[in-house]
Amino acid sequence: MARNGLSNIVYDDSGTYTDAERYAAYGELSKQDETYFSKLYANITNGGDNSEIFKGIMDYFDDLPEVEKAAYPDGFRGSIKSLYQEQLGQSGPLALLRQSTENDSDKLSPSFFNKEQSPEQMLQAVLEKAIALSTV
Repeated sequence: MARNGLSNIVYDDSGTYTDAERYAAYGELSKQDETYFSKLYANITNGGDNSEIFKGIMDYFDDLPEVEKAAYPDGFRGSIKSLYQEQLGQSGPLALLRQSTENDSDKLSPSFFNKEQSPEQMLQAVLEKAIALSTV
């Protein structure tokens, strides 16, 4: 079943659906999210170009039904977009043309990707930073 239909069942409080149906729909949403984010985990690199991760999070958020978007803080997508653009600046095509100097490295925010972290922990760090930035 498509996400919109499942979301309608989960968040319907009219009594149309039984608790079991709502629980099953929630389970399926969780399963779909796990599948989607597992693919993102596989693409996380330590210190490399992770712009596709941020793009994937933005795509995921854009595809959410409005009722699910309401659970995120205002500015969440903007925070992810900022992180995406920052990553493009550090690892994108123009970064290859730029000469790195000590002054330039001082201007860039410290990376929150840690080589000792698992891909899941790195993605969690990205989401936490986005939420923190969106509440500022």
